[in-house]
Amino acid sequence: YYIPFSGYAQFIASDLSDAQPTPRPTEDDEGGLATLRKLRTVLRRLPSLRRALIKGAVRKVPAEDYVQDWLNVYVSDRRTKFNEMEYHLPFEEGPKALAEIIALTEKHFPEVYFPMEVRSVAPDEFWLSPFHKRLTCSIAIHHDAANDPRPFMRAAEPIFRRYGGKMHSLKAADFKKLYPRWDDALAVRRDIDPDNRFVSPYMAGLFGIE
Repeated sequence: YYIPFSGYAQFIASDLSDAQPTPRPTEDDEGGLATLRKLRTVLRRLPSLRRALIKGAVRKVPAEDYVQDWLNVYVSDRRTKFNEMEYHLPFEEGPKALAEIIALTEKHFPEVYFPMEVRSVAPDEFWLSPFHKRLTCSIAIHHDAANDPRPFMRAAEPIFRRYGGKMHSLKAADFKKLYPRWDDALAVRRDIDPDNRFVSPYMAGLFGIE
């Protein structure tokens, strides 16, 4: 998670383990978010001071190491409403795209305070997966739902697209060019739902169903 206006990121790694579970440290994600929001509001016109204070706070976050079942590791408390946009990029393009997104945010969008989520995702074999046979870097940006997120996300989207991010508003004719097993996937869908009972108007446009 890159913390905007800090120059710092929090790194999270997980692996399979046969060790006995250990207590999960107490977390206060909402408290940390409230602090970032307060610094944004109070120091919006003083970016250097904002950066210095965030850096100081991030340095004090202790490292954590524990063993738990997956459902206790990945669960998190999310009470602050936000809008999110995520793009999946070729892995090698991820760092360049992230650097541009950070520069865009810190130059033009001082209202942003939510951390940016950056993940590496292993290739898979699922026909319509965004990770189909490709090592992927996923980058998600967030914006407080109390304010209009569209200017920020519209400015960020061309960067994602330039580095190979796939747009979510494409239709059937576009997908056929991008997914080698598109026709096979549609054939499976027809077998499962021949009467199109589960097809909404949106899905009809997505799958090219008239």
